Amino acid sequence: MSYGLTLAGVALPEDRDPLGVCRIAPTPVVAFEAGASAPPEVPLWRESLPASPDEAETLLAEQSAALQQRQAVLADAQRELASLADATAEVSFAAPLPTRYPRQMAALQRDLLTFQPAAESFGLFARPPAFDVHLAQQWHDFVSQVDRIVAHYARVETVVAQWGNVGRTVVTWGGDFHTTWQDGVPTPIRRVHLKAVNVALLSRMTLIHMAGIIIGGAAGLALKAASLPPGGQVLLLPSVWRFVKDVLAELDSAIQT
Repeated sequence: MSYGLTLAGVALPEDRDPLGVCRIAPTPVVAFEAGASAPPEVPLWRESLPASPDEAETLLAEQSAALQQRQAVLADAQRELASLADATAEVSFAAPLPTRYPRQMAALQRDLLTFQPAAESFGLFARPPAFDVHLAQQWHDFVSQVDRIVAHYARVETVVAQWGNVGRTVVTWGGDFHTTWQDGVPTPIRRVHLKAVNVALLSRMTLIHMAGIIIGGAAGLALKAASLPPGGQVLLLPSVWRFVKDVLAELDSAIQT
């Protein structure tokens, strides 16, 4: 049995969690009731854990710490985007800025340079020469799946070795928790499931926050850059998506090494 957190019913770009915490299931996992399948349009977090409550809680604590680390990196990225937007109002996009992420910032600034005034005039929502269609599709796919996550809030199931599916919790938009338990599940395993719910909700919230940072970052750049054409925010979204995604990927690379 492979332990960890899986997100099903959501088709993220490249079948990868940009946070690097969840596995993305290609198809919905089996739901709690025997013989039933989770509706494909409803996102489902499924936590698979070892039988020992202590080992399970250790794994959940590691996942929670990893998500908190991603939140800190997203806050860094948000500050970097705000700094670039502030500088953009006064200096060229090409001016070097102090940054913790020089490679990612240089790539973003190169994209921004394509919006500088030139002999060729871009029309409404026209694509600049460096517009990356693949990146644009990735961003569209990501934000559409985040919309799905927002629409359905959260369903969480926990599978524990030797116990199978021990519980399912549905969290409503009103903040109500509705949990269904397998018969005979002991209290320590129930506590594990409730902690798994907290991890899933943290994962969900962080994905939504990531989308908000990207949208806000693109809007900030578009508002403060006089050289951007009408519709500039829409054109900037793919580049800001890549910036934030690459900042998170650098964290994963540092952890692996």
